[in-house]
Amino acid sequence: MINKPETTSDHITAEKAQSKIDYQAFVRSFGIIAITLLVGVVLSLLSPWFLTSENILNVIRQSSFLLLIAIGQTLVIITAGIDLSVSSVISISGCLTTFLLLKGIDLNLAFLAGVVSGGLVGVLNAFLITIGRMEPFLATLSTQIIGAGTILYATQGVPIVPFNNDSFSFLGRGYLGWLPVPILVVAVVAILAHFMVSHTVFGRHLYAVGGNPKAAKVSGIDVDRMISWAYVISGLLAGLAGVMLASRLISGQPSAGVGMELNSIAAAVVGGASFFGGEGTIYGTVAGVILIGIIGNGLNLLNVSSFLHQAVIGSVIVFAVVLDRQMKKRRT
Repeated sequence: MINKPETTSDHITAEKAQSKIDYQAFVRSFGIIAITLLVGVVLSLLSPWFLTSENILNVIRQSSFLLLIAIGQTLVIITAGIDLSVSSVISISGCLTTFLLLKGIDLNLAFLAGVVSGGLVGVLNAFLITIGRMEPFLATLSTQIIGAGTILYATQGVPIVPFNNDSFSFLGRGYLGWLPVPILVVAVVAILAHFMVSHTVFGRHLYAVGGNPKAAKVSGIDVDRMISWAYVISGLLAGLAGVMLASRLISGQPSAGVGMELNSIAAAVVGGASFFGGEGTIYGTVAGVILIGIIGNGLNLLNVSSFLHQAVIGSVIVFAVVLDRQMKKRRT
């Protein structure tokens, strides 16, 4: 059987199909971006302190740690997976880094060890999912529980405070010019991640695996390898977030990551990612994280009881997702 050679019209059709996919991805994320801006406008009207450069910078800096985790979570969700282990990774990487500093290890080596520890958890997740054929939810829940128990046992629940406070705190508390270092770090990571998923073969394969893994495998894509890379990157970014958060707190907190796995999932899904896979954008996730951040900040400025924060944030997220889905239906 002779294969029909590709023609110019075939290339044009492929380009149109890719343009349609890119447009639909933008539409999926545009709604939440608009909602985030709307919430910001409302809060600026309710509180005169909200729309100040100092407060906005503070919101973005506080959100930068969650955004690092949410970017990795987005990559995993695009493959139709989920990573619940990131909360344990944050605690493990932060405590490991501060412990090594306490023992006199060089700062650069301690930093690298903290980040790599997250990557190793990602490797374990990938092994359980691709080789052990465990469901992503069960696999990452298992590593989350194991990691949380291990770090609590190792530290006995006591924070680790390193001696090298000044140089270590620069990553989480320092400034380059007038911009906080965490914002610059996460900005670079977000730009690189956006380029990777939007303009590289890796990104196209990632969406293909999430959209239809059987078709992706038939077309020659190594599905297990792509899934593995998604979890490894998620682990590395969570490890980086853990080290930066420990730097911000100037201590390794064994419970520092509690709840951040759910917030990262919420930010990614609110930003347009789908649990069914094949959908999600980095800029949508950025908007989702900022939305969660400004809601929490606005509630503090309005003196709303901290006991109601989670309930209010959860309600706004539900409203945002429902409204966003309705907007998408009208556009498509």
